[in-house]
Amino acid sequence: MSHARLSLTRTAVLGAVIALGMTSGCSSPKPPVNTPTASAAAKKLTSVEKQQVEVVSLALGDPDPDAVFPHAKRLGTMVNAKRSGPLHAAYDSKLKPGQAVKVDVACTGGGAVTVTVFSGKRAKTAKTDCPDDSSFPESLFFEAGGSRVNVTVIGHGKGAMGTVVHGLDMDTGMARDLILANRAHSALTNEGPGLGTSSGSLRDGINGSSVDVKIGQRVRVQAACVGTGSVTVSAVSGTARVSKRYPCGNDGSVGAPSFQLTAVDPVLKVRLTPDKGASGGAAYTVRDDRS
Repeated sequence: MSHARLSLTRTAVLGAVIALGMTSGCSSPKPPVNTPTASAAAKKLTSVEKQQVEVVSLALGDPDPDAVFPHAKRLGTMVNAKRSGPLHAAYDSKLKPGQAVKVDVACTGGGAVTVTVFSGKRAKTAKTDCPDDSSFPESLFFEAGGSRVNVTVIGHGKGAMGTVVHGLDMDTGMARDLILANRAHSALTNEGPGLGTSSGSLRDGINGSSVDVKIGQRVRVQAACVGTGSVTVSAVSGTARVSKRYPCGNDGSVGAPSFQLTAVDPVLKVRLTPDKGASGGAAYTVRDDRS
């Protein structure tokens, strides 16, 4: 089954990270804790709607939404046909104010969905279009304003919709950076035996690592950066040193150029240094270059 992304681009989604952390004067609704409201199951689904629900369910579970955040706490999942009415749930998450909440949204059947997240005095609404016959999850980040998180999903048109909600053990900025670092890592190639790889947030500096090599061995260092600004990648082996500056691209325009170095010491050190003001995530890999 082919997957088509929601029309809300990843760049737009990531741009919503800051917006989703804004404070609003709206008060939170009080649906049942951890349970979708009865309206979600009030109508019998057609065979087409059942298939659409399955497509959305698969989209929210594949790829694994916890892959970038192995310690994420799953708060709950809601999936149903749009015709069945809005989905509502309140998750007693025991999150601390300022902690990140990740909401994965998926839908199919055309039309659109509107997702509203409340926590304490913080609230935000985002609307996105749905592909006709496939689905791909998009991630929204929200800054918790209290221990309870309320999520409402309203469907427009036919088809199915759903969300899966996770609490993260970090703030929204770090969560965003790790998503970008994962995309930077995905831009790297797998040509040649791998000697070492690393990825992370630019705010951490990504100090790099040391790789064991043989004197005279030729290696290829490849890196990618997603976000804003640029990062300088340096590889050092004894007196041999090569540095390359990488501009941070956005999703869809991420390049992963590489450079070569011949080791004159049994240790190769790689370091990534972000420019002042750079933000996002980066990744690099070191491989034996036998070409």
